[in-house]
Amino acid sequence: MILFAALDARGADAPVRLSITNDGTEPFRCIVLFGHWVTVDVGTLAPGEVQLISMKRGAPKGALYVPRFDGRQMMIENVLCGTLAAWSDSLDQIPLMPIRVGAASAYTVVCRANSRITCSDPGVAE
Repeated sequence: MILFAALDARGADAPVRLSITNDGTEPFRCIVLFGHWVTVDVGTLAPGEVQLISMKRGAPKGALYVPRFDGRQMMIENVLCGTLAAWSDSLDQIPLMPIRVGAASAYTVVCRANSRITCSDPGVAE
């Protein structure tokens, strides 16, 4: 399921996709945090489930964003995940630096809910 579609094909910025896999036994949910504390819910990931986030990598180097309906860029600051029962006590961020500085078009990260969410560094998806 693609949560954010690249709505504006006019730009030359590279599309990039992040796949989040729940490799644990407990469900958790993730949100995308944009500038100025605007959030979009990625949704709940049941054990074994995968969610996709489509975005663009633009200038300056490493900028990740989602095009808005009006063509403006919604800059991504973080992707945060936490357990359903204790969101604020368990949340952690998915490390986006490998995506920001990388050149691949698809990345995958594996997360699991323990006392805190733990996620692998994003690897290049095959």
